[in-house]
Amino acid sequence: MVKALLFKKFEQIGTIAYLAINEIVENYIDNGAINNRFVRFNEPIKTLKERIEEVKDFQRRKLTQTEMEIDQKEETNIIQDNNSEEERIMQLQNHIAQQDMKITQLDEQLIKQIEEANQMINYNAQLAYYWQNSYFTLSEEFQQKHDLIKLIESDLENEFNELRREQQKLIHEKAGIEIKYNNLQETVLNQEYQIESLKTELEIEKSCTQFANQFLQIPSDRKDQMLEIDFSSMETMDLS
Repeated sequence: MVKALLFKKFEQIGTIAYLAINEIVENYIDNGAINNRFVRFNEPIKTLKERIEEVKDFQRRKLTQTEMEIDQKEETNIIQDNNSEEERIMQLQNHIAQQDMKITQLDEQLIKQIEEANQMINYNAQLAYYWQNSYFTLSEEFQQKHDLIKLIESDLENEFNELRREQQKLIHEKAGIEIKYNNLQETVLNQEYQIESLKTELEIEKSCTQFANQFLQIPSDRKDQMLEIDFSSMETMDLS
């Protein structure tokens, strides 16, 4: 991504500057300036002066070649006119001056573009370092929250198991209470039955006692008559 932006911006510089910066950026990236966790922000590009000198040498060679072509042309035409010779020298000097000016401008543009490339590389490295730290921070926070959730789930599971044990205990206690209640109810019924039986016996005993008392109060002559009567009719009998 960095190389694509740089290449797009460096198209206006020219072929030599383009190749020089391309090689510098590739060397800079290959050396691990972006892939590593740190960036030496103030470290100068070591090949900057060398590339500038290469551009200058190229222009000088071009000027030399131009001079040779002019010399060959002059030798072929065999121009002996002094005015033409002076004019040729003036043209050559003007051409050299123009080339020097172009070289100076190219040097300035090259330095500026390389500085911008260095700033862009450093900015992207800082941005990558920032996002890397952000990722580590978010990852640590996520792990902490994950551990907290696991701890809460464990506590809830323990509480659920405890409540379940309490529920089972209450169920057993309820079953025991129901058994005791049924036994108590059965005991109450038995006691009520015994009470009713005792009441019946008391009524019978009371009736017998009352009958005996009444019988003792009867005169002797009537007792003999009563003994001759059927005992089953004793209840309807007037003892007064």
